[in-house]
Amino acid sequence: MINLAPLHAVVPWDEPENVWKKLEKGNYDWAHLALRYWPERVHEKCRTDKSLAIAHNLEDSLAI
Repeated sequence: MINLAPLHAVVPWDEPENVWKKLEKGNYDWAHLALRYWPERVHEKCRTDKSLAIAHNLEDSLAI
């Protein structure tokens, strides 16, 4: 469903739009899609959340 969220405007059901709103809020920053659309926010969270940094393979590139 997360991968379908960017297409919420053209999909005939509501769940992708709900997921998109949660992505915008930062609820799914572990998802690679969040890193693609909001890299600054996700990188900042990775600085304080080691598991998030590992999920995005950023644990070595960010000063945690």
